[in-house]
Amino acid sequence: LIYTEEVPAAVFNDFVETVSAPGLNLVLESRERDWPFAGMEWLIPTGVMLFIAQGYFNGFLGEMGKDHYAALKAGIKGLRDRFSAVQVTVVGTPGKASADQPYSLFYSIYFEDPAGRRFKFLVPNGEAGDADAERAMDAFGDFLEAVYNGGLDAGQRDVLARAPAYGGTVLLAFNAATGRIEPIHPMTRVFGI
Repeated sequence: LIYTEEVPAAVFNDFVETVSAPGLNLVLESRERDWPFAGMEWLIPTGVMLFIAQGYFNGFLGEMGKDHYAALKAGIKGLRDRFSAVQVTVVGTPGKASADQPYSLFYSIYFEDPAGRRFKFLVPNGEAGDADAERAMDAFGDFLEAVYNGGLDAGQRDVLARAPAYGGTVLLAFNAATGRIEPIHPMTRVFGI
């Protein structure tokens, strides 16, 4: 878990308590304050970035079982609820920066698939306990588990394999119309490839 130094470490106490377990290498790392960025807003680093390493699924989870994955999903959702009210100011020339931000520019989740491709899940905005955001976070938890246990159907695997990477990262978001986690284009905001 990497976060900017403006965020007090105590903010993560609940997350640490929820997910800590013997044998889990949970690292919290503060980084210097971010300065203004230029680029596509969904590709810019967020104030809090959770990285879920392949080793969690390939080794640790097998030892700890489904109970720990339920704890991880609860921790991920708890962070979303905690940071749901944080607003990030986007400044740009007309037509370059969108005032409509359906995804948090403060909290995001990264992971690599078994093939080594890096993904960034765009965490939905919405108040703490928002039903639509909860649905999206539940779908992401199920999706992430399916990525590692081979539970994705052939169509999903194909879409992920062909999804374009921007700056080495494939953007993913919850598509409410399909109820699935899908690649999303950072400029057109269109799901799919």
